[in-house]
Amino acid sequence: MKHLPRSFFAFLTAFCLCTGCSAPATQTEPVKTPESTAASETVSVPSQEPEMTDETDISTPEDIEKAKGGWPWPDSQMKENITEGMELSPKDNYYLYVNYDFHMDMKNGGKKKNTSKEIADEMLEVMQDDHSDNHAQQLVQQYYRAFTDWDTRNKAGLEPLRAVVEDIRGISTLDELTEFLSDPSRSINVPLLLRYVNYQEYGRSHNYTAAVYFRGWGELLLQDPHEYDAETRSEDTQLKYDEFKAESVHYLTGLGWSEADAVQAFENCIAAETAMCPELESLMDLTLHTYEEDAVSLYASADQIQEWMKNYPFKRIAEARGYGNAEEYYYTSEAYMRLLGDYYTEEHLEQLKAYHLITYLLAFGWTCDEESYLTSENALKDPDFERPEDHHVVFNKLKYHLPEAVDNAYLARYDQTKLRDTMLDFFREFKAIYHDMISEAEWMSDETKVQVLDKVDAMQLFAVCPEHLKEYEDLSFDGMNFAEIALETDRYQQLNAASLVGKEIIPDEYAWSVMSTLEDNARAFPEFDGLMFTLGILKDGGYSPDMSTEELYGVVGTVLAHEISHCFDENGARITKEGEVKDWWKEEDLEEFRKRVQKVVDFYDGITICEGVQANGSMISAEATADITGMQATLKLAEKQENFDYDEFFRSYAWLWRIDSSYKRDMMILKDDPHPLAYLRVNTVVQQFDEFYETYDVKEGDGMYLAPEDRIVVW
Repeated sequence: MKHLPRSFFAFLTAFCLCTGCSAPATQTEPVKTPESTAASETVSVPSQEPEMTDETDISTPEDIEKAKGGWPWPDSQMKENITEGMELSPKDNYYLYVNYDFHMDMKNGGKKKNTSKEIADEMLEVMQDDHSDNHAQQLVQQYYRAFTDWDTRNKAGLEPLRAVVEDIRGISTLDELTEFLSDPSRSINVPLLLRYVNYQEYGRSHNYTAAVYFRGWGELLLQDPHEYDAETRSEDTQLKYDEFKAESVHYLTGLGWSEADAVQAFENCIAAETAMCPELESLMDLTLHTYEEDAVSLYASADQIQEWMKNYPFKRIAEARGYGNAEEYYYTSEAYMRLLGDYYTEEHLEQLKAYHLITYLLAFGWTCDEESYLTSENALKDPDFERPEDHHVVFNKLKYHLPEAVDNAYLARYDQTKLRDTMLDFFREFKAIYHDMISEAEWMSDETKVQVLDKVDAMQLFAVCPEHLKEYEDLSFDGMNFAEIALETDRYQQLNAASLVGKEIIPDEYAWSVMSTLEDNARAFPEFDGLMFTLGILKDGGYSPDMSTEELYGVVGTVLAHEISHCFDENGARITKEGEVKDWWKEEDLEEFRKRVQKVVDFYDGITICEGVQANGSMISAEATADITGMQATLKLAEKQENFDYDEFFRSYAWLWRIDSSYKRDMMILKDDPHPLAYLRVNTVVQQFDEFYETYDVKEGDGMYLAPEDRIVVW
């Protein structure tokens, strides 16, 4: 996939905008989720805290040495760089000055507040309430009861998956594989090497369209297509490979396969994915793509795509997955579809079968018996594994698989309309600030300002709780065990997504369908000129109606302003208020804007994380721009407050981004996360503004000092 279409640029922009706004303690759903996760173009948030393993958390003497050498500050979130008795000053390292006690507490065995667990505890009351007549809440309760019914799950074992496994195993010709993939009664839950989803290119059409793609990152088991060469594979990816292999072998041997056959099936699956890698890109590849002036949206008819894919049963699978009536399909890469079509031959039958087999088991094996569940968590090999309470697991699964149902159930018991109204008022205050900032931008022409201000005025916020939530009246779990519920949920979500093709997109309904308000995140929807701000992120930031104005501005205002800023960073500035991706500014304005963004890139390129490791300005510039501009807007709002306590404000902001990390973990983050590291989201942001210098009397020679001519002002 060498050149991205404009519409994919819009999708990538939406992805990048949705990933940078949660506080850094968010946990993400593993990659191995059922295909319904992809059905509405949702991407799990890659947090600043990747899924922990012993290997990423243990500091070795080698790690301690590697962590040294950061400039202008050491990587202050790495535990290797935190020691007893450090000299602390707000003038030299503000992040560490505020968060040092937190880091020392974590080194001594402390635990960070887990908002997700707190909400899960509240949800437990909902899940155990047998008196509700709310259908969505009843589904949540059935999901919970089935998950926790370990006697039934253990008695069934892996049997709920046997039929599909044996069906795939019995395929002996390519024609039989085609028949299998084309029959929804046999294969609806089986992941594919080409995803069928609905798509929202709002600037082109206000209706859902059909789309086909395989991004690579997020679909591949090993995520990064560059990691499929065993000779050069990183240690972390090899660990992931070994865990998936062990898990696959567990499932297959549990279904009566020999260990040798199970290992061969896994290796064949990896071989199939490896064959696709030449036309796939990593997340870093995608985020570093430049905007192509001559790029156009890529759409093709089913007949055209079938011609490209030769024997691959594109049209028959489209019919089976509910997309057979689509007049056209958005796609990301003709080259990838041609490659898959060339690969779909008798010669590669065993690899193709293995791909569908292994990905199916990894998606649903955890839903079966207790041993399989623990195997999926790598718990049986980890002596330090702390098993989460069942209702915490249920809550996290529901947020991804039935987000509107879990929201419906929670909000029916815990009304949040007052908080929503408070956030909408706060949002209107910020819109007025951005209106002023843009109006005062001396470098921008009046012609472009008019259009940008129109975009500000039209911007909408989806806050805390929706007006209407899906009831799922046509979904039933009656008489099902947990594995059957998981399979039925996946089938339902796939077909529901397909049924939307051709129907009008309702922005707020779409927004709440892709992310639960209980998720600790905020995101921008540039296609709708809209933002989403969840209850989860407010709770994680410690929101209280009794908090001070300074705390509110530090932990909520900066994040909300960050989201608004995304609509005017180098990506959002290319999307009109109608959601169309194009250059709509005057050429000289765009050129000046790009110079300002390049200053952001150059600034972060000059930061050393540790010896031999630099920040990647090109990859993180969009998030960094939103951080800095969000702080700029919040400080302008603070000017309107009498006796504003800037010390309390800056402390609250720094506290928000505290994170207990390690050398290994930060190296993982730097690899594919399009956000600055958390300590940089504090230090590099506050040092741009006079209010910080005045509050702490920062002077030339101090570690936090940045010469006025080097400070960044994009707007």
